[in-house]
Amino acid sequence: MARAEKLAERLCHCVILLCQGKTLSVRVLTQLFGISPRTARRDLARMGCIMEPASPGCWRLSAPLRRAFIHH
Repeated sequence: MARAEKLAERLCHCVILLCQGKTLSVRVLTQLFGISPRTARRDLARMGCIMEPASPGCWRLSAPLRRAFIHH
């Protein structure tokens, strides 16, 4: 699988998890996808515009998106 396809697959999976109310962290991504911490940090940075801090090192779907996707 090409690198762009792997990235797209990971990010889609992450968005699904976020919409399910899960939190993401470097540790979660490294364990879930078998990627390096550096790649996990890059993935989290790519999704930064849709996430907010949940606790130190953990991210959740931003409040406006949670209202739109989780509470309806």
